[in-house]
Amino acid sequence: MILKRTVDLLEIKRFMMLPEIYSLASEDGASLNPDFTESGREVWVLAIEDDSVVGIVHCHLENGAAAWFHPYILRSHKKEYLSLGKLFLQWFDKYFPVEIQKLNAYIPTYAKKAYQVAMSAGFKDEGLNRMSYKKNGKLWDRHLVGVIRGELNV
Repeated sequence: MILKRTVDLLEIKRFMMLPEIYSLASEDGASLNPDFTESGREVWVLAIEDDSVVGIVHCHLENGAAAWFHPYILRSHKKEYLSLGKLFLQWFDKYFPVEIQKLNAYIPTYAKKAYQVAMSAGFKDEGLNRMSYKKNGKLWDRHLVGVIRGELNV
């Protein structure tokens, strides 16, 4: 698997709107025709295997020191989810400005495997955002996880 930054909004939308990806990426009430953007404050990175896009990472700045991290991978490649996360951490370390010292992610408490993968990739649990995500008609808590650049094992 290799990672490649893209600014192709049609390619981003095509992947993100796949039912198996969009169902993970959106909460109840989300637009069925969302706008995807690419700017100086956010990046989209494709995970490519055998010339096919198998995953994507959306990363956007929160402020001058931290960014949010959202990885998605096709079910057929879910065994490579940890590899995707670790590859992105290497990509982050190499290409993001050193001023961005931290990556954060929210993981709904029902997504136990995603949480385990984040912990295995080196993220730390930084608390719980209670009742903050609506999915399938139910409110869920979300783990706040983060990793500081100096903690990366790249």
